[in-house]
Amino acid sequence: LTALGHRQAERLFRCTPELQECTELILSSPLRRTLQTTIAGYDGAITRLGGHAAVVCLPQLQGGQG
Repeated sequence: LTALGHRQAERLFRCTPELQECTELILSSPLRRTLQTTIAGYDGAITRLGGHAAVVCLPQLQGGQG
């Protein structure tokens, strides 16, 4: 992510404390920037759910598939 992208993802984390507390499943595309955004934006939920292994990456979530 760019510096701006990191700031935006961190803002997502700060603006969604209730979501960080109730999230039960985190899905992400395995694309690098999407995964970086997911990890930064949902850090509280990821920590609460046991770490990065809590993020499920699905190739089907990548854009451009028919």
